[in-house]
Amino acid sequence: MVTVAGSAVAPPSFTPPASSYASNSALQVTLNTTTAGNSLNSSATTTATYYYTTDGSAPTIHSTKYNGASISVAQSETLKTIAVAPGYSSASTASSAAYTIGATMVADTPVFSLPGGTYSSPQTVYISDSTDGTRRSGNTIYYTNDGTTPTTRSKISSNPPRGVRSSGPITVSATETIKAIAVAKGYSNSAVASVTYTIQ
Repeated sequence: MVTVAGSAVAPPSFTPPASSYASNSALQVTLNTTTAGNSLNSSATTTATYYYTTDGSAPTIHSTKYNGASISVAQSETLKTIAVAPGYSSASTASSAAYTIGATMVADTPVFSLPGGTYSSPQTVYISDSTDGTRRSGNTIYYTNDGTTPTTRSKISSNPPRGVRSSGPITVSATETIKAIAVAKGYSNSAVASVTYTIQ
Protein backbone atom coordinates (compact mmCIF):
# COMPACT_ATOMS: atom_id res chain seq x y z
CA MET A 1 0.00 0.00 0.00
CA VAL A 2 1.28 3.45 -0.92
CA THR A 3 1.35 6.04 1.84
CA VAL A 4 0.91 9.59 0.63
CA ALA A 5 3.26 11.96 2.46
CA GLY A 6 1.48 14.78 4.21
CA SER A 7 -1.92 13.12 4.05
CA ALA A 8 -4.06 13.01 7.19
CA VAL A 9 -7.27 11.25 8.13
CA ALA A 10 -10.34 13.48 8.33
CA PRO A 11 -11.35 14.35 11.92
CA PRO A 12 -14.02 11.98 13.32
CA SER A 13 -17.60 13.06 13.98
CA PHE A 14 -19.96 12.01 16.78
CA THR A 15 -23.51 10.67 16.52
CA PRO A 16 -25.52 11.98 18.33
CA PRO A 17 -23.72 15.33 18.48
CA ALA A 18 -22.48 17.00 21.65
CA SER A 19 -25.33 18.56 23.61
CA SER A 20 -27.36 18.40 26.81
CA TYR A 21 -29.69 15.43 27.01
CA ALA A 22 -32.52 15.31 29.53
CA SER A 23 -32.81 11.52 29.53
CA ASN A 24 -31.24 9.79 32.49
CA SER A 25 -30.54 6.65 30.43
CA ALA A 26 -27.11 6.07 28.86
CA LEU A 27 -26.48 7.70 25.51
CA GLN A 28 -25.00 5.47 22.78
CA VAL A 29 -22.42 7.42 20.79
CA THR A 30 -20.89 6.23 17.50
CA LEU A 31 -17.83 7.55 15.65
CA ASN A 32 -17.32 8.15 11.94
CA THR A 33 -14.89 9.80 9.56
CA THR A 34 -15.22 10.73 5.89
CA THR A 35 -11.84 9.11 5.20
CA ALA A 36 -11.95 5.84 3.22
CA GLY A 37 -13.53 3.04 5.19
CA ASN A 38 -15.79 5.39 7.14
CA SER A 39 -16.31 2.96 10.04
CA LEU A 40 -15.13 -0.35 11.42
CA ASN A 41 -18.32 -1.96 10.12
CA SER A 42 -17.46 -1.00 6.53
CA SER A 43 -16.60 -3.70 4.00
CA ALA A 44 -14.05 -1.41 2.35
CA THR A 45 -10.44 -2.62 2.35
CA THR A 46 -9.17 0.60 3.93
CA THR A 47 -10.82 1.14 7.29
CA ALA A 48 -10.32 3.80 9.91
CA THR A 49 -9.45 2.88 13.48
CA TYR A 50 -10.49 5.19 16.32
CA TYR A 51 -8.93 5.82 19.71
CA TYR A 52 -10.74 7.84 22.34
CA THR A 53 -10.73 9.20 25.88
CA THR A 54 -13.65 10.03 28.18
CA ASP A 55 -11.87 12.28 30.67
CA GLY A 56 -11.16 15.19 28.34
CA SER A 57 -7.50 14.27 27.87
CA ALA A 58 -5.87 14.21 24.43
CA PRO A 59 -6.27 10.80 22.74
CA THR A 60 -3.33 8.87 21.25
CA ILE A 61 -2.94 5.47 19.61
CA HIS A 62 -2.46 4.13 23.14
CA SER A 63 -5.91 5.30 24.28
CA THR A 64 -9.02 3.12 24.37
CA LYS A 65 -9.75 1.59 20.95
CA TYR A 66 -13.25 2.08 19.59
CA ASN A 67 -14.95 -1.30 19.07
CA GLY A 68 -17.10 -0.20 16.13
CA ALA A 69 -20.41 -0.47 17.99
CA SER A 70 -20.97 2.45 20.34
CA ILE A 71 -19.59 4.25 23.37
CA SER A 72 -21.98 4.27 26.32
CA VAL A 73 -22.16 7.74 27.89
CA ALA A 74 -24.01 7.37 31.19
CA GLN A 75 -22.86 10.57 32.83
CA SER A 76 -21.75 14.03 31.84
CA GLU A 77 -18.33 13.79 30.20
CA THR A 78 -16.21 14.96 27.30
CA LEU A 79 -15.25 12.48 24.58
CA LYS A 80 -12.15 13.10 22.48
CA THR A 81 -11.11 10.89 19.58
CA ILE A 82 -8.61 10.51 16.75
CA ALA A 83 -8.77 8.31 13.67
CA VAL A 84 -5.96 6.52 11.86
CA ALA A 85 -6.12 4.67 8.54
CA PRO A 86 -3.70 2.72 6.32
CA GLY A 87 -2.27 4.81 3.50
CA TYR A 88 -2.31 8.05 5.48
CA SER A 89 0.89 9.46 6.92
CA SER A 90 -0.71 10.91 10.04
CA ALA A 91 -3.68 10.47 12.31
CA SER A 92 -6.54 12.93 12.25
CA THR A 93 -6.63 15.93 14.50
CA ALA A 94 -8.59 15.26 17.68
CA SER A 95 -12.35 15.79 17.69
CA SER A 96 -14.11 16.68 20.92
CA ALA A 97 -17.70 16.40 22.12
CA ALA A 98 -19.03 17.44 25.54
CA TYR A 99 -22.16 15.58 26.67
CA THR A 100 -24.35 16.64 29.57
CA ILE A 101 -26.55 13.75 30.64
CA GLY A 102 -29.63 14.04 32.82
CA ALA A 103 -29.50 17.79 32.62
CA THR A 104 -32.43 19.53 34.24
CA MET A 105 -33.92 21.84 31.66
CA VAL A 106 -36.40 24.21 33.26
CA ALA A 107 -39.32 25.82 31.45
CA ASP A 108 -39.28 29.60 31.23
CA THR A 109 -41.19 31.48 33.92
CA PRO A 110 -44.58 32.66 32.58
CA VAL A 111 -45.12 36.32 31.71
CA PHE A 112 -48.29 38.34 32.41
CA SER A 113 -49.59 40.68 29.69
CA LEU A 114 -50.55 43.29 32.28
CA PRO A 115 -48.26 44.45 35.08
CA GLY A 116 -49.47 44.23 38.64
CA GLY A 117 -50.93 47.37 40.15
CA THR A 118 -54.11 49.30 40.91
CA TYR A 119 -56.80 49.65 38.25
CA SER A 120 -60.15 51.44 38.26
CA SER A 121 -62.02 48.86 36.19
CA PRO A 122 -61.95 45.11 35.42
CA GLN A 123 -58.95 44.01 33.35
CA THR A 124 -58.19 41.23 30.86
CA VAL A 125 -54.96 39.34 31.43
CA TYR A 126 -53.08 36.81 29.33
CA ILE A 127 -50.29 34.59 30.61
CA SER A 128 -47.75 33.44 28.03
CA ASP A 129 -44.57 31.39 27.92
CA SER A 130 -42.00 30.85 25.16
CA THR A 131 -40.87 27.34 26.12
CA ASP A 132 -41.41 24.77 23.38
CA GLY A 133 -41.42 21.20 24.65
CA THR A 134 -39.56 18.37 22.94
CA ARG A 135 -40.72 17.56 19.41
CA ARG A 136 -42.39 21.00 19.25
CA SER A 137 -45.06 19.93 21.73
CA GLY A 138 -45.47 23.46 23.08
CA ASN A 139 -46.35 24.13 26.69
CA THR A 140 -49.26 24.36 29.08
CA ILE A 141 -49.80 27.10 31.63
CA TYR A 142 -51.60 26.39 34.90
CA TYR A 143 -52.70 29.17 37.22
CA THR A 144 -54.54 30.06 40.40
CA ASN A 145 -56.23 33.33 41.33
CA ASP A 146 -56.59 32.79 45.07
CA GLY A 147 -52.92 33.20 45.96
CA THR A 148 -52.19 29.48 46.26
CA THR A 149 -49.29 27.80 44.46
CA PRO A 150 -50.39 26.35 41.09
CA THR A 151 -49.98 22.70 40.15
CA THR A 152 -50.94 20.64 37.11
CA ARG A 153 -54.39 20.31 38.70
CA SER A 154 -54.95 24.05 38.66
CA LYS A 155 -57.00 26.08 36.18
CA ILE A 156 -56.19 26.22 32.49
CA SER A 157 -57.95 27.75 29.50
CA SER A 158 -57.69 26.09 26.08
CA ASN A 159 -58.52 29.05 23.86
CA PRO A 160 -55.45 31.30 23.53
CA PRO A 161 -55.28 33.98 20.82
CA ARG A 162 -53.55 32.98 17.57
CA GLY A 163 -49.79 32.74 17.96
CA VAL A 164 -49.87 33.01 21.76
CA ARG A 165 -49.40 30.06 24.09
CA SER A 166 -51.53 31.38 26.88
CA SER A 167 -53.82 30.48 29.71
CA GLY A 168 -56.23 33.34 29.06
CA PRO A 169 -57.96 35.47 28.76
CA ILE A 170 -58.46 35.87 32.49
CA THR A 171 -60.89 38.57 33.57
CA VAL A 172 -59.81 40.29 36.76
CA SER A 173 -62.81 42.06 38.26
CA ALA A 174 -61.78 42.10 41.91
CA THR A 175 -58.54 42.43 43.84
CA GLU A 176 -56.65 39.16 43.54
CA THR A 177 -53.23 37.53 43.21
CA ILE A 178 -52.61 35.34 40.18
CA LYS A 179 -49.84 32.73 40.21
CA ALA A 180 -48.80 30.61 37.23
CA ILE A 181 -46.41 27.87 36.14
CA ALA A 182 -45.43 26.61 32.68
CA VAL A 183 -45.23 22.88 31.97
CA ALA A 184 -43.50 21.52 28.86
CA LYS A 185 -42.51 18.01 27.75
CA GLY A 186 -38.82 17.34 28.43
CA TYR A 187 -38.54 20.20 30.93
CA SER A 188 -38.96 20.60 34.66
CA ASN A 189 -41.87 22.84 35.64
CA SER A 190 -41.08 26.54 35.62
CA ALA A 191 -40.67 28.78 38.62
CA VAL A 192 -43.89 30.30 39.91
CA ALA A 193 -44.80 33.68 38.43
CA SER A 194 -46.94 35.91 40.63
CA VAL A 195 -48.75 39.20 40.20
CA THR A 196 -51.30 41.11 42.27
CA TYR A 197 -54.06 43.27 40.82
CA THR A 198 -56.03 45.74 42.90
CA ILE A 199 -59.37 46.76 41.40
CA GLN A 200 -60.90 49.90 42.93
